[in-house]
Amino acid sequence: MNPGEVELGLGVHGEPGIRKYNVSSMRALVAELLKPVQRRLKFTTTDDLLLLVNNLGGLTEIEQLNLITSILEELAALNLKGNY
Repeated sequence: MNPGEVELGLGVHGEPGIRKYNVSSMRALVAELLKPVQRRLKFTTTDDLLLLVNNLGGLTEIEQLNLITSILEELAALNLKGNY
């Protein structure tokens, strides 16, 4: 992969992913990844959400914290606030 590129759905045994993204920031990546989730599940401001991040050892702790923070920021931007 090229710098700034991530692969979505990459398997734990090296299986190829389903799509590659060129991203400038974690928040930009999260915004892109939330679009199809929101289209399919159609969250509303009254829904209860549960966020589960399964790292499987692929990210450092600081990267994982950055990811979680970006997800929470994007959910708040969509007015999907809850007890996270």
